[in-house]
Amino acid sequence: LMAASIYTALMLGYFLTVCIVNSKDELKRSAGIVSFSLLLVSIYGLYQNFTGDISAEWIDQSMFDSIEGRVVSTFENPNMLGLYLILLLPLLAAGFIGEKNWWKKPGFILSFAAGAACLIYTWARGAWLGFLFSAVVFLLTWNRRTMGLLLAGVIALPVAIPFLPESIVSRFASIGNLTDTSTNYRVYIWRGTVNMLSDYWLTGIGVGEQAFNRIYPYYSFAGIEKAPHAHNLFLQLFIEVGIFGFAIFVALLICFLQSGFSLAKHGEDKEVRLIGCGALCGTLAALVQGMTDYVWYNYRVFFMFWLVIGISAAARRIDADMRRRRRIVSGEHSTDITL
Repeated sequence: LMAASIYTALMLGYFLTVCIVNSKDELKRSAGIVSFSLLLVSIYGLYQNFTGDISAEWIDQSMFDSIEGRVVSTFENPNMLGLYLILLLPLLAAGFIGEKNWWKKPGFILSFAAGAACLIYTWARGAWLGFLFSAVVFLLTWNRRTMGLLLAGVIALPVAIPFLPESIVSRFASIGNLTDTSTNYRVYIWRGTVNMLSDYWLTGIGVGEQAFNRIYPYYSFAGIEKAPHAHNLFLQLFIEVGIFGFAIFVALLICFLQSGFSLAKHGEDKEVRLIGCGALCGTLAALVQGMTDYVWYNYRVFFMFWLVIGISAAARRIDADMRRRRRIVSGEHSTDITL
């Protein structure tokens, strides 16, 4: 009950954002605040990396001996830091492209560069995949003519790989490699969670880490008895709230994506449309990472997830209000001309 109460309270951040952000200026200020927040977090993460204040606890040293450790910044886990960054980086890109005042653009560039660099040093492969996916979606929603740019990037990739640091190439190439202890650990947890679903698919086991830890050991594989969660957002939700709760979540996602892509296609105001697309793509990035980790494990990240969805919904509503006002004004002018 305690965990469910906390989740419910933090999810209300969505309604808080939608109710407070009522105009284009407030939407832009939200993007600016997000940019500053990410800049501070990223600078601290980069400081950790370059001063050696990092831990090798989160890395398989037998496979990645060139990586000394992973940064966590203000979070306790590098994967959660990676999620925070990919949630907000698309918003920064949208703020930079849409900002009309050139003197404000360097701030977005600095924040984005710091965030992207910090993302590398998290060495979070799921976050990297989410970021790449969101970048492709963002470019296509921003302007379809970027398809040529994407194709050029894919063609140039084999040429660029030899010039990339070996540590980055080897880390990325290890995705799906079952000899990696991290990947192998996750696969067995997924299998154990699926075993749980065979008995609890209808009602779920309840929300929170304590509920999972009480039931999971009975279905786990030898040597993988201890796990804080299912390491997969969708599996974790299914096992916690059952098929009916999971169906509600899927329906929510469908409505959210329909609304977000509708704004991307039909939005009339460029700045509002871009910020909405940035929030949409940040959420998509988090969902992609959610296939490899339980991205709602950290309460702060969970809260930020719903704030970003709220920004997307606010952008959709603001764009609709602006179009409605334009139609009213156009109708008044038509009436004046007729009279």
